[in-house]
Amino acid sequence: MARREQDFATVLSAHSAELQKSPGKAWLDLVHEDFATATRLRVAIEHFDAANGPARRQLLEDSTALTVALEEQLQDPARLGLLQAAEHAASSAQIAEHTLTMTGAAVLGLVLIVSVALALSISLPVRRLTVAIRSMASGNRDARAPRGGSAEIDEFG
Repeated sequence: MARREQDFATVLSAHSAELQKSPGKAWLDLVHEDFATATRLRVAIEHFDAANGPARRQLLEDSTALTVALEEQLQDPARLGLLQAAEHAASSAQIAEHTLTMTGAAVLGLVLIVSVALALSISLPVRRLTVAIRSMASGNRDARAPRGGSAEIDEFG
């Protein structure tokens, strides 16, 4: 960096006469001031870095150790909690699926029972009526269908 600064100072000196004419002496004076300030600040930074380098390295090492400790103290328990929550969610989903399956089977069974009962409550009285009508058609005028069906069908008996 010091070599680059020297190169810039050489170029500035070599073209000093031209720069005093074109941009002007005030501009050239400002450039010299800014360049001197930049050089002084660079040297101050180098001294600061040289004096504080070991402390900064120690700070970076301590920061790394602190980051590792934070991961152990905070992230590991959080991961464990997340894993437990996922296991609980999977268990709850399995229970819900089982409940849904059992409920579906119960509803299906109930529909089947109601369907069979309804079919029987209609078909049995109709069959009794059919037997009585056939008996009457074959000539038995005393044939009667026994009562005991739905009200509409029972009226025909």
